[in-house]
Amino acid sequence: MVCAGVRSGLFTTFLIPTPPLSPRYKVYLVKIPGARVPVSGIIAAEKPTSITLRRANAEETIVLRRDILDIQSYKASLMPEGVEANVNAQGFADLIEFLQRGAQK
Repeated sequence: MVCAGVRSGLFTTFLIPTPPLSPRYKVYLVKIPGARVPVSGIIAAEKPTSITLRRANAEETIVLRRDILDIQSYKASLMPEGVEANVNAQGFADLIEFLQRGAQK
């Protein structure tokens, strides 16, 4: 069960998908040697020698700290503008529940 306060906060995030973002949901762009484009994702785990970036579908990449050439936070939310125009109340409720419990495998 998702508490009302958490649901309210997520609902606001859908309607106003602009910064400030919670650090928990910030997306980072990490430049590493040999990659044409930065590796991106939220920081799912940190260790003294590495970070784990998580993307959609729980896809993860472990990046060794010694390989990080540059790291920057993405300035905008990944939530698309205007999403509320295409989702009904039940759809929002289902989405919030999914985000709270994660994908069931």
